[in-house]
Amino acid sequence: MAAGVLENLPQILQVLSQEQRDKYIELFIQAQNKVEKANKSQWRQREQFAIQISELCALISADKLNQFYVPKFYDLCLDDVATVRETTATMATASIVKNFLSSNNLFFLDNFINEMTFFQSSRTFTHRQTFICMIKSLILDFCSIETSEKAAPGSDLNLIDSIVIKYFEKG
Repeated sequence: MAAGVLENLPQILQVLSQEQRDKYIELFIQAQNKVEKANKSQWRQREQFAIQISELCALISADKLNQFYVPKFYDLCLDDVATVRETTATMATASIVKNFLSSNNLFFLDNFINEMTFFQSSRTFTHRQTFICMIKSLILDFCSIETSEKAAPGSDLNLIDSIVIKYFEKG
């Protein structure tokens, strides 16, 4: 039963108020952890959860996202299965960044980007490959915003540009 509820979590959260979402999100993440522990060999469930993270970003507060889902995001980015890592990085990175930007939480955003640099500077090929998927997510998502909205000076796209350039210059 828990797996069925978790499969439909984004749809369930859509009908709840923001206050209710924040109240129950910890219960949902605990249930997700139990299902994941019981089914460690089920990489498709982890991949599905990675996809859900991107959907949940628009539904939960930056505080709850940072507290519960950003750590899970990075766990999934370190998964043993390449499909899970790639799906997580490609599907969720830009959604997390947009959540932090829309809530004007630059502290969370800066921490998130700093954690990304672990993947950039890692000696492990799979970590660097995951970093490329993260950057791909940002570029594809924010470039589509720019082409559809013609980003104005000071827009989210310009902020992302400066963040990406800042961290590429470090490497």
